[in-house]
Amino acid sequence: MPKPKRIAIFAEDDHMYINQTLGLKRGFEELGVEAHVGWPHLNERALSCFVDNYQPDFVLEIDRFPSQIPGYNPAVRHITWIHNHAVHGRRVLEDAWGSHAVYTALLLKVYGHEDFNGGDYRFLPMATDPEIFTDSETPELFDFAFVGHMYEPLNEGTLSIVAGHDDGRPVTMGELIDRFLAAGFRHSNADNNEIYAFLTDFYRQSDPNFTVEQLPAPLKTFFDERLIRLVDRTEVIDTLLSISTQIAFYGNPEWTKWPQYAPHYFGAINRGRELAQLFRSTRVNIHNGPVTMHNRVLDIMCCGKAAMVSRSRWDGEISSLKSYFTPGEDYLSYDNDDLAEVAERALRDGDLRRRVGANARRRILEGHTWRHRAAFIIDDLAQR
Repeated sequence: MPKPKRIAIFAEDDHMYINQTLGLKRGFEELGVEAHVGWPHLNERALSCFVDNYQPDFVLEIDRFPSQIPGYNPAVRHITWIHNHAVHGRRVLEDAWGSHAVYTALLLKVYGHEDFNGGDYRFLPMATDPEIFTDSETPELFDFAFVGHMYEPLNEGTLSIVAGHDDGRPVTMGELIDRFLAAGFRHSNADNNEIYAFLTDFYRQSDPNFTVEQLPAPLKTFFDERLIRLVDRTEVIDTLLSISTQIAFYGNPEWTKWPQYAPHYFGAINRGRELAQLFRSTRVNIHNGPVTMHNRVLDIMCCGKAAMVSRSRWDGEISSLKSYFTPGEDYLSYDNDDLAEVAERALRDGDLRRRVGANARRRILEGHTWRHRAAFIIDDLAQR
């Protein structure tokens, strides 16, 4: 495929996607490629009309495949870039096929899709925009900051639901959760297939013929998304609060449902420049989750600030931050065993923070901007 002259990029109408697609647009334009961006994803009729009028060389959609557009028959090459495994309750990799090229910023086996057959895919991590995430001098207001989604606490109504039976005895959701956590499941060490196997084994106690396909989608989402994220994040945040109360939380309003977190919650933060201002005004910015080569981490690093990033079972994989950056030099790594130690040292040692932050920004500018990702896509498509 020759170098494109004109492309179109679509994604969900969410602030995260808007920031990413505009950054990618700038990356392509810096390489001389005209780029249109739009939100949300268009339906079949609107997308066909757009393609007929705009005549792009290809359409790139984040987290959507042609097979997920009822009635759509691509008139130009369609590219899919996977950023999330689930979007607003929709499973991105279900009924997913039909793209000319597929890129993923996720390690698919973490989400139970190591056998994905929707196309020959290549790993392509997210990126950042140095025009937005600058390293300009900014007074530091917070010791720690955490930006992300938080679920509301589990209430008694949820915990008392009968999830199933064990030797004829009712087992509540609360008891099933206790078993799940006692088995060692955490966001940093469990993939979705392992979670589903645990749930399937539980139901086989009362129905030996029960299969994983029978697991209700809401139950899967509760365990593989809500619970496992909530447990990891509360453990991290509680530790940070024991070190300093000069901490800021930004994200969805459910933060306010936690009495101990509400005083430190400052609302949603949607605009890239506001996010950059927060990162620069925080001594140590925290990331928690199995996706460590995350746009939020790269944004922090681009601001020249020290990022504390959770270790995970997949740190040796191509999807990990460790595959591109050096812990201790470009970012600070932690797990629950040494979180307090790493956080306290980072607060004490300003020279460490400044050195790590400077290294991080330099490495970002060398290879992790949206221009670099646009160049990869152009070069990759040229070889197909």
